Amino acid sequence: MTNETSHGGARKGAGRKPLSKTESSLRKTVVITQSLHDQIAATDPDGYFSRAVRTAIEFYLAHRHDNSNS
Repeated sequence: MTNETSHGGARKGAGRKPLSKTESSLRKTVVITQSLHDQIAATDPDGYFSRAVRTAIEFYLAHRHDNSNS
């Protein structure tokens, strides 16, 4: 029996819907110091380090030009 779907599962239509390229996550490795890790980890009260990193990056990107005119 062949699986006619491209998104897994033993039955047709079973499994998770595939995400578009804009919705899917990328796994990247970034080397940081323990001190920086601790500072970033402290920003997410639930302890989700990846979410804390995404939030920090998104905040930086949204505000990186704020100080360029100073």
